[in-house]
Amino acid sequence: MQFTLKLAFILAYLHETLSQTCRTQNTEYNLLTIVNGETFRLPLGDYFLGDGLSYTVTPSTSPFTQKTVVVGQGTIQGKIISSTSSYFNNNPNIQGVKYYALTQSTGGGYQIYQSQLPTGAPFTQISYTTNFASINTGATCYQINFIQNMIVVTCSAQGTNQLTYIFFSASPAPQLQQLFNQTIASATITAGAYVQTQAVGQYIVTQINSGAYDNQAYSPASSSLYIFQLTLSVTQSYNLIQILLPQSPDANQNTLFFTGISLQENGILFFTTYQTGLSYVNLQNLPGTIQSFNPFSTGTLGVSSYSVDYSSNLFYLAIWSAEGIVAGVYNSANAVPFKSAQVISTSQITEVQMFATQVYMNPRFLIVVNSNGISVYPSILNDINNWQLLYFMPLNVLSSAFDYYNNILVTVQGQNVNTYQFNNPILTAIISTPTSTVQNFTITAIASMYGSNSSQTCTLTLYYNVTSNLQTVEIFQAYQVNSSKETFVQWGPLFNLYLGSIQNVNINKMLIGPAILAGFPTTNQAYSNIDIQFSNVLSTPQINSPYRINSNLIVGQKILYSQMFYDTSYIVNDKTGEQFKDTYLQLVQVSNYIVLFQCQGFEDQPCTQIANIPVDITLVEQFALSFSSNSLINIAYMWNDFSIKDQISVGHITICQLTYPSTTTNSNCKTYNFNSKQAVSTNALQISLAQDSFYVLYTQTVDEVATNYFSAFNVQEYFNAAQITDITSLQSYCQYLNTNNVVITSFTQNIPAYGNVIFLNTYNIVITDTITNYYYYVTAINYNGGYLSVVGQYSYVLDEIGSVQTNDNITAPFTNYYQFTIDGMYILTLNSKGNSTLKFYPRVDLLPSIFYSKTQQTTPKLPVNGITLEQYGMTNIVQVASSARFLYVMGQPVGSNTYSIYVYKNTPTSQNALYYVISTDANDQIINAPFSVTSAIQYDGILFKSRGNDGYRNSILLPEFEFAVKCNLNSNFQQQIEYSYVIFRATSQLKNTKLPQTAQEYWATFESINLISFTKETTTIATVGDISSSGYLQVDPRGYFQGNIQSFVLSNGTNSTTFYFFNLTSPVVRQPQTTNYQYPVTAVSAYMQISKEQTQLPFANQQNQYWFTFVQTDRLVYVTPYIYYNPPQDFVDNSTIKINYPLIYKLPVLDIAPNSQSCPLIFVDPQSKGVVSVCGTKINNKFAASFTLFNTLTQQVMETKIIFLDQAFPVLNQVNLTNNGSYQLQSATYLDIGIVVLQFKYTYNFGSSPPTLVVLPFLYTSNLNQKIANYPNNTNTYFYQFIQPIQSVYQVPNSNLGSEISVTVFQLTSQYFGGLNTQNQTSPMSFGLLCVSDTKEECLIPYSTTSQNQSPTSGVVIIINQGTTLANVFSTNTTVNFTQPNDSIQSLIVTPFQISLFNIVSDYTKSSVQQVVQAGSPIQFSNAISEVPLIAVSQGTAYVFKLQFYLSNGQYIQSLYACTLLGLSNQNPIKQISASSSNAGQYQVVAVVANPIPSNTQQVTLLNYGFINQQCQINTNAVTTGKPITPQDGQEVLVTSIGATTYKSAEATPILTLMQPPQVNGQISGIARTLISDNSVITLLDTSPYLTISAYPNYNLQGGVTLNSSVLFSNVTQNLSTSISAMSVQTYVNNQLISGEGGSTIFQLGISQIPINSSFPDSVWDRKLWGQFIWGSILFIIILGTIGYLFYKSQPQPYDRF
Repeated sequence: MQFTLKLAFILAYLHETLSQTCRTQNTEYNLLTIVNGETFRLPLGDYFLGDGLSYTVTPSTSPFTQKTVVVGQGTIQGKIISSTSSYFNNNPNIQGVKYYALTQSTGGGYQIYQSQLPTGAPFTQISYTTNFASINTGATCYQINFIQNMIVVTCSAQGTNQLTYIFFSASPAPQLQQLFNQTIASATITAGAYVQTQAVGQYIVTQINSGAYDNQAYSPASSSLYIFQLTLSVTQSYNLIQILLPQSPDANQNTLFFTGISLQENGILFFTTYQTGLSYVNLQNLPGTIQSFNPFSTGTLGVSSYSVDYSSNLFYLAIWSAEGIVAGVYNSANAVPFKSAQVISTSQITEVQMFATQVYMNPRFLIVVNSNGISVYPSILNDINNWQLLYFMPLNVLSSAFDYYNNILVTVQGQNVNTYQFNNPILTAIISTPTSTVQNFTITAIASMYGSNSSQTCTLTLYYNVTSNLQTVEIFQAYQVNSSKETFVQWGPLFNLYLGSIQNVNINKMLIGPAILAGFPTTNQAYSNIDIQFSNVLSTPQINSPYRINSNLIVGQKILYSQMFYDTSYIVNDKTGEQFKDTYLQLVQVSNYIVLFQCQGFEDQPCTQIANIPVDITLVEQFALSFSSNSLINIAYMWNDFSIKDQISVGHITICQLTYPSTTTNSNCKTYNFNSKQAVSTNALQISLAQDSFYVLYTQTVDEVATNYFSAFNVQEYFNAAQITDITSLQSYCQYLNTNNVVITSFTQNIPAYGNVIFLNTYNIVITDTITNYYYYVTAINYNGGYLSVVGQYSYVLDEIGSVQTNDNITAPFTNYYQFTIDGMYILTLNSKGNSTLKFYPRVDLLPSIFYSKTQQTTPKLPVNGITLEQYGMTNIVQVASSARFLYVMGQPVGSNTYSIYVYKNTPTSQNALYYVISTDANDQIINAPFSVTSAIQYDGILFKSRGNDGYRNSILLPEFEFAVKCNLNSNFQQQIEYSYVIFRATSQLKNTKLPQTAQEYWATFESINLISFTKETTTIATVGDISSSGYLQVDPRGYFQGNIQSFVLSNGTNSTTFYFFNLTSPVVRQPQTTNYQYPVTAVSAYMQISKEQTQLPFANQQNQYWFTFVQTDRLVYVTPYIYYNPPQDFVDNSTIKINYPLIYKLPVLDIAPNSQSCPLIFVDPQSKGVVSVCGTKINNKFAASFTLFNTLTQQVMETKIIFLDQAFPVLNQVNLTNNGSYQLQSATYLDIGIVVLQFKYTYNFGSSPPTLVVLPFLYTSNLNQKIANYPNNTNTYFYQFIQPIQSVYQVPNSNLGSEISVTVFQLTSQYFGGLNTQNQTSPMSFGLLCVSDTKEECLIPYSTTSQNQSPTSGVVIIINQGTTLANVFSTNTTVNFTQPNDSIQSLIVTPFQISLFNIVSDYTKSSVQQVVQAGSPIQFSNAISEVPLIAVSQGTAYVFKLQFYLSNGQYIQSLYACTLLGLSNQNPIKQISASSSNAGQYQVVAVVANPIPSNTQQVTLLNYGFINQQCQINTNAVTTGKPITPQDGQEVLVTSIGATTYKSAEATPILTLMQPPQVNGQISGIARTLISDNSVITLLDTSPYLTISAYPNYNLQGGVTLNSSVLFSNVTQNLSTSISAMSVQTYVNNQLISGEGGSTIFQLGISQIPINSSFPDSVWDRKLWGQFIWGSILFIIILGTIGYLFYKSQPQPYDRF
């Protein structure tokens, strides 16, 4: 199996910018409402993000206190060697009550110490004080582990150094003796070796590495992995059976040694080697070969895993190297086992600590422990803090053990034992007195982590009021405080809403009250000239089914009973599923059979029938469903009936297995009856399935005494044992022993949050004298399969974890309902009079009490800090259920005889605990019938029965109620708007199930800033830095101005001591237009030629750069050279000066009629510097593509290659089209890695089918220095080019694709293919084809001659591996065939990876995508991931996305939204866009935007967006002046332009090319060139990514500088200031001119390196310098003229001069 890993390496390269920072979020919701007397819990993760944040609260008198890490201290004797914890019932999900430590005694030998946890909270005072056992055999011991209720110590035997395991019994006994030991003769351990052992379930794995560290790098001498299975014979003797891995890595190679192991109880073993990375093996079913995967560029240092689900195939896995940790969900049953992953960038783990680092994982935390400290990160079910560090403790940890169940870490440092209990950072407050005023407190967070030299703080002020504990149905009315403006805004928080941005307003965070019902938002136009538009209004449940059972499939029969299930576990769905692509499974009983349906959530489509099972029972009472470990689906159902013959009640269960997904209706079913000879009657009460574990609660009546029993067995054994009909005969059958003689009334479980734990609802009766006492408990048990292999069979254990007493009562019984969510436990208690109470107990308080109850003399009562929840008069409660996130209670509202479903959620304040009430109208009432719920990604699914439907209704419930607000330009908009308001009505459902007209109005206030045409300064005074020694400063104007900027105006400023004048260089400088060309321009390109000669220019600058622009028409290629001045210090008026008499070359084209060919591409080969023109033509009535190589150094046409195209390319659904249409070379793209992709459009001669696009990639390399191959059919002729079709034809279907079809070509790698054709390069080259359609995404089909039934995809990624064979083609005179693929190349091409993308550019472009371009070079991470920045244009707006691919196979990983390039308005769409990246990895974008005016509808504006790295978070090398414009908590990140120029366009879509200059003398030139083709006119522009501020001495002013030094320059920094105004782009909206005065900011600068001349104290500059300046200018003109003349005379006569 090939392992691939979905790595979010984006987090790794953002580490430098995101780490060591503290950021706030949700600051708008800064008013808290607290009920007096309640325990208010404020999750700090809702407001803060950062690394290792620690918090302080001020003032000290604030009622808010921290509850973070609980710390305990203890002691240990001796030198610690190893420590471990005991896993309860051999299950690492359930922690044992003891810890064990292996220490080395001072006098020799080893001691095993035992520590038992304390009997009371905080359960963390742990000391290793009990001397458990001694080892005095002279052996050398390395590690202690716990397995099968035994302690096993890994040692090397004295004398032989053979691997030895010593076993001790962990059972209590007066005198503990060693059970047995076993020596492995084939394994020896040398002195100084690193030995690691893991023992889980029935397996023991030991890793032995012998070697040494040299210069902090490990050099292994040998490396081995030993695996054993622990078995128990019939005679009760233990044996170790060795298991050999198939084709294990060669451990003798220098870098191929084992570095880590992680073992699971079901025999799943993960191990890592330094070079090959991660490997996986199932010890119960060994594969033939072992595959590996390594995502790191450095060695893999270890692995850790945790079983996150009941499924044996699903794990949470982490691997790490010195680069960081990769953690994600791993499913061994999938072809792509890693479904999602996060990259945690940390330097805590080094190669030196490879064998001394321990990484622990459970669903809530990931903990890294070594001598550098303890780091705690969030885990898979604890999605907080953006996966950044939660806690860091700088401790030198020698050994550690972890309590997976209670998040307790036990560490040893020297002789000290430190214990930590981890929880998410929260503040708690208990306020007993209501307050009449709003109060506040301040939280300060400080960031810290390993390797940190500095810390950053951030503060947040929150406001709170305290209300009465009298629960009310009114929504509290309060004032929301906006701390940034220090104002009170009525009713709602204050948001920042930028024009074009999107804000999410969460009503549940705004309003305090029960069951809030909010109406659709509206705006009040009297307050705003901004149109507030609403989208994605996520409403509360819709009773009308979004997915429905197809009545035709059940022949219109009435649904008698139904339950719904999710088709995979909540954890997988929540972390790896695609948005709103949820799938439900629903079991339905009709009169004579049971049907399994699959339904699509959020899609109004009929459900699909998967299977049906014939039945002859009256009514199913309960369903159960699970997925088996062998890819089957388990279905169970339960019912009871009365035997007339025997006059007894009999309970039944039926279990069926079928394949999933399945197209057959057949299933394998077995039925079991709970009848008994001793029992008068038996009833089945409850069933459940958890993968292959089946749980059942049933009752038997014997001698008029009814007894309830809980049992469990394995479904697979039940079906495999065909001869066994009695489940009690199964090896896996276990029954709860019930030693306390309690009555079991029900059971519940929540697999995602609590794993295999089952919670029993129990009570017992104690009669004292005449008083009857009822005691109620929640009892946690665990059913564990495959406990130990006994003579080839597995034993199974069902054991109790612990119990806590929940309540008691005298004389009258209670009825308790326990329900569990991820957050904790809900207890609904009903007394004999029908009165009820509802309490919530947080998980962090509940679980330790349950678990540690076994250490106490009496069963503890439940923690007293349960939260009482109001029921608002609900009566006649009949049912309860829970999903992963909500509690559901069915009852009758006060004063009503109909039923509703009350939904509760864990919230900081109990006022919001009642989340929603599901109710129906009078004609469709909810019926008291069993209902079911299940959790998906975004919402819960609910299934209940209603009278009007006379059947079951499906519905959905969203976890948050929010609406999205988008700000657009209003036709009345003429000036800056400060505030606008969104108004919505809200009320409580408890007052009215429908929103009344008189509901309370609430306002959300938005501070609106227009970013379209107005420019606004972000600050009035800004310190921007110092003028460099070259006399200028470059800044990104977005740090100081908001809005699309067209131009800048400078007001020179001075100070009292120095006199300077300032000059500005705009980000957009238009150059003189060239003359019109003879034919319409089809392609443009440019290249900066670096001359070998150094030309002396004024100001002592060495000029050696020339720009060559290449303009191609269908007939000619024009070459124009320019002298390039290095900006900004060499700017005069223009930075490029055109040389007169441009060189115009007519390339030798074929003798064809004019305008009958297309020439869509001209490019400069980066290695040879040759210019290549690509055209389409016809020869002998066959279509061909011509490649013409042109040498700019010698002005020679080197060669023209003709590639004939087979005219008989098949088109989809039509086989023979040889003479049915014509081809046209529609477009061509060149990637600077050596790839040319031609797109041909096939036009049909007849018929109505739209044109079909045919894509054909070519491999292209050129060499102008040597001839590299023979010309075909003429071995005496050499050619310079190598042009080879490298892949099959790709087609676009001819239907259902709309009018716009194109294919975007992008590169995944950066290395040029071929180079000088002399070296054997090993790195692969990858490029992709991405189909773009305005109606459909899947629009590209790889053509196969063997099959015409290819399914369409979004694109392909093609990989070419460079190898010896291919290198020989380039370096020898190999004959290359042009009519068919060459084997030497074709054999080295990896099979293309098909791309099937879902919303490739996310929700921002749901309408359509008209254009996609690559923004620049791809970014590669750790030689494993390639991130391709793409720009997608949709409906006139540009969005930047980052597509991630695996470099190894081209597999698509994900698309990450980066930013939005803001245009002018909705009426000014982007017509063309171009982007490129500089040598420093900075990405620049320019765009042509429609900007029509009434007098000129063809007017367009070129917008220069400058470098977008910082704004779009593409990498960490962006300019950091100022902060990017980012809507606070908005969905979109808006990037505005920094300069613009407006002109009239003669073309609908002009050709636009942005080119970055190369490095010159190791220096990066920051000014790119933009070429715009407008029909037959070419415009050259300088498009700088900065605003350049230059400072020059003012020659007309005297004095001002005290010259008291004889040196040439003074290093004293002088302060300068100048004012810069930014003007906006003028645009017309609704025929109204929108333009403003702009913003103005005073720039404060510093300048040093001031010239000094002590001979002239009265002058700033020596007036002799004037003469030098004048003479220098004259000399410059002379030199320039001479250069131009010599350059002109040196050129050969062109073919044709105009």
